[in-house]
Amino acid sequence: MELDGFSQTVGAGSAKRVHRYRWMEDVPLRDSKDALTINWLEIEIVRPNGKVTYRNSFVTDLPVTRKTAAEITAYHLFPSWHILMRTIITGMPPPKTACPSTPPPDKPPNSNPFPAALS
Repeated sequence: MELDGFSQTVGAGSAKRVHRYRWMEDVPLRDSKDALTINWLEIEIVRPNGKVTYRNSFVTDLPVTRKTAAEITAYHLFPSWHILMRTIITGMPPPKTACPSTPPPDKPPNSNPFPAALS
């Protein structure tokens, strides 16, 4: 399997960074004929002196291309920023959280947010 990738320079002066993207598409999740295939994407953020300040990878079912790689990683890196900007730009309210630590509005705060089967 071959890795695709590219780099782009972001910022200027002391804030200048190089974002390196690498990805592989249609990677089997396990070694079997009926295995689910995924797309794997990695980002590295590098200072001009070569020091890697951030590295992470993601698994997705979205198509990863040169055009979408930065968009996918930005969404995963800055989800609260994405929600804030969507709220400001469109006026849409933020989505309701699915976080287990936040009970739904119809449940008392001290109730168990997990289903009985998981308790």
